[in-house]
Amino acid sequence: MSSATVSLFSNVGKKVSDYELSSALLDTKVSPRLLHQVITGYRNNLRSGTSSTKTRAEVSGGGRKPWKQKGTGNARSGSNRSPLWRKGGIIFGPKPRSYRYTLSQAQRNEAFRVGFGYQVGNNALFVVQEWPNADGKTSKAIQFLKALKIEGSSILVLESVNDQWAKAVRNIPFIRLVDVNSLNANHLLSARNLVFTSASIKALENRLARN
Repeated sequence: MSSATVSLFSNVGKKVSDYELSSALLDTKVSPRLLHQVITGYRNNLRSGTSSTKTRAEVSGGGRKPWKQKGTGNARSGSNRSPLWRKGGIIFGPKPRSYRYTLSQAQRNEAFRVGFGYQVGNNALFVVQEWPNADGKTSKAIQFLKALKIEGSSILVLESVNDQWAKAVRNIPFIRLVDVNSLNANHLLSARNLVFTSASIKALENRLARN
C-alpha cells in the first residue's frame, strides 16, 4: 500500500476532512513471518528470567575442613558449603537466563509499517485535529472517546504524555497513553483502535522517515 486516506476529526468527534497518510508509514509488502518475529522479540525482551539459586561456590562459609577426617565418629566432610549440609549450595538449581532477542532497526521499522497498514485497512486508525482539554477528568475523556465511537482496547498516541490526560484515562479499562517515540509494532497489534492527533502522526512520519 503506497498511500491511504483516513478521516480527520475535530476534538468533538465531527469529521472535518480527509487526511492522507505518508508513504513512510505504510509498507507494500506484507510479511507475517517478520511481524511474528518482531512481536516475539518485543515480548521476550519484557521477560525478566527465572529465579536463582546459589551453588556451593556461591554460598557463604567453607574455607576449612569442619573436623578431621578420622577419629571423631562423624561422617567425612570437607566443607560446610556442601549440598548435603543445611544452608549449603543447591545442586542443579535454576539460574537466571536471558530471553533477550536482538532485532535490527530495519526489521522493527518494516514490521511497524506492516502493522500500521493492517490497522489502517481495518479502519482502526483515528486522527483528530487536537486533544480536547480533559482537565484530568475521566468523564471528559469518556465523552471524547464516545464522540469518536471508540470501543474496546485503544491506544492514544501523544507527542509527549501529559499528566492531565494520564490522570483522565487511568481509570478507564483497556485505554493506554503512549508517547509517539515509544510506539512500536507490539502496541499496534495489541489494540483495537489507535488515536492520533495530526501533530502526533506527523511526528511519527518524521520519525520513520529518519530511519
